[in-house]
Amino acid sequence: MSSSLNFDSQCTSLEAIKKAAYVFSDRCALDISEDESSYICKIILKKDSTIDDYEDFEIEFRNEVLDQELRIEIANKTDGVKNLILAFAFSKSGLSDND
Repeated sequence: MSSSLNFDSQCTSLEAIKKAAYVFSDRCALDISEDESSYICKIILKKDSTIDDYEDFEIEFRNEVLDQELRIEIANKTDGVKNLILAFAFSKSGLSDND
């Protein structure tokens, strides 16, 4: 069984779709194509898949894409702070050759 989901490429990144696909890789495969304004994701269920209700699965997949999109956005916004904390931590570690 297979079906397609469309995601607006202006609102959803390909990275988020790929990360969501990886989360569900035990149950399905994803074939991604792109047109001028969207990503078309053909979801191919494995024969031994435990997915009973395809509509519920589509909702679950869309929610996972949103979750991954927000994780990417938060990571991008906090990257500077994370790097500053790491730089400070390593500057106090005694691992530098300048000590």
